[in-house]
Amino acid sequence: MSIICDFDGTITNDDVAVAMLTAFGTGDWVRWYHAYLDGELSLEESLKRQFESVRATKRQLLEFVHTNTTIRPGFAEFVEFCQARGMPLVIASVGLDFYIRAVLKEAGISIPELVCGNARFSGGRLHISYPDLGRDGLAAGIDLKERTVERLREGDRTIAYIGDGFPDFPAARRCDFVFARHNLADKCRENEVGYLPFDDFYDVLDGLERFNAVPGLAQ
Repeated sequence: MSIICDFDGTITNDDVAVAMLTAFGTGDWVRWYHAYLDGELSLEESLKRQFESVRATKRQLLEFVHTNTTIRPGFAEFVEFCQARGMPLVIASVGLDFYIRAVLKEAGISIPELVCGNARFSGGRLHISYPDLGRDGLAAGIDLKERTVERLREGDRTIAYIGDGFPDFPAARRCDFVFARHNLADKCRENEVGYLPFDDFYDVLDGLERFNAVPGLAQ
């Protein structure tokens, strides 16, 4: 079994990206999110434009993240569980590498494979890039989370997805098991996609045991 896990609002208790944009974003950055919901931009291009509205140094942003971010209970144990059983764990996020790595490192959590946006700081601004994002703002028709599902499928593995938001749904519906909360749970219900609710990662561990997903991990 392989596991794909969102970061903002899933591993963390609150959405780090939204908090950062609210505190440091300039102009009407929210309109780029609505452009994604309306199908005018890919998920990656929407976040790229939102993040590029931020006016702050890397140090300022990391201090903000340090003060305002907490990790959902049970995640450290969940990472250890996956490592002990040889279960590939991929964090797939449209968030940014610099704060995801900082949050996990500060918590003393071994960083699993990470697929996310890359940030470069210059002149108090963020310059963002995403894997496979073309100049027209399209990402080969599917977002980075969906591409992660496709890549893991090549190994003929069972895949579990863990997430909390609307943007998680396209990838989640392609997976064999879904652990969902908040908006992702709503989207799954609306589309009759089965899922297990969770509040913390102890719930995820219980769910894996309950559905006998742990035996046969080599598959």
